[in-house]
Amino acid sequence: MLLLNNMKRNVEKEPAKAALFTANYEEQLTWRDTATGKIIAASDFFEPLSISGLTPPGFGGRIYFPSAVGKGFYLLQVMPKPEPNKGS
Repeated sequence: MLLLNNMKRNVEKEPAKAALFTANYEEQLTWRDTATGKIIAASDFFEPLSISGLTPPGFGGRIYFPSAVGKGFYLLQVMPKPEPNKGS
């Protein structure tokens, strides 16, 4: 399993370096197959990681996502896809 971060700028044409220093972007964590690089799972987009922040593993497959702003950190864990509602 390979964990990689994905950056999405809030202003598409803003240079990446400027977005990085102003925290004007969102970040996502992706779980990938190490042999193919195919995305197996992906988190929502959150506030950026703290500069030079890591996403360390925790117990039970949990991942800690330290944010530069907001709540301090998010606790992420891959879960099965929920089954669709089959009507009422």
